[in-house]
Amino acid sequence: MMLELGGFPNLLVFYVSNNSFIGMLNSQIWSASNGTEILDLSMNHFVGNLGSLENCSSSLKELHLDVNSLLVYLPGSLYSFSSLQQLSLSENYFSGHLSKELSKLTSLNYLVIFGNHFSGELPNVFGNLKNLEFFIAHSNSFSLHVLDLQNNSLTGSVDLNFTRLTSLCTLDLASNHFSGPLPNSLADCNQLKILSLAKNGFAGQVPETLP
Repeated sequence: MMLELGGFPNLLVFYVSNNSFIGMLNSQIWSASNGTEILDLSMNHFVGNLGSLENCSSSLKELHLDVNSLLVYLPGSLYSFSSLQQLSLSENYFSGHLSKELSKLTSLNYLVIFGNHFSGELPNVFGNLKNLEFFIAHSNSFSLHVLDLQNNSLTGSVDLNFTRLTSLCTLDLASNHFSGPLPNSLADCNQLKILSLAKNGFAGQVPETLP
């Protein structure tokens, strides 16, 4: 059982990752402090949904909920945290579509949602997410036709598993700062019609089996 948190009005960081805490994330956990900036509840045994998330501090900069048993949809209140820089929800049971409201999280630089049950089309919100550097979303069930990330300042390798994105028709990564090789799984996009990789720092060989 989680401890009573109301007695810590100056709490900035609440980090309980990699324990065996159980139960639901009730409103008291979310409202632990009016100024909480980092909340890491990952790698526990929490269950239920995020229905009381609106009680969380508006100053929240990092929210990590990976490897629990959380489920159902992401609440609309999630998109009101304009200061949020890191959001990781991997390996839970979240489902439904990702909302276009994601575009409101303009401070976001780290988004990890792999290993859930998200489905439907991935919303074209990346033009608003100017600070986004890491986006990992493999092992979901997105029905993605267009992925347009051009003219941003995205860096690093393209850490996307394209194996399940068989309906992808357009992939535009031009004018960023990507580097490293192209993932071999890109060859699984057999419906691909437009592939734009210009003005990046890609290296290595182009996968021979690209359509």
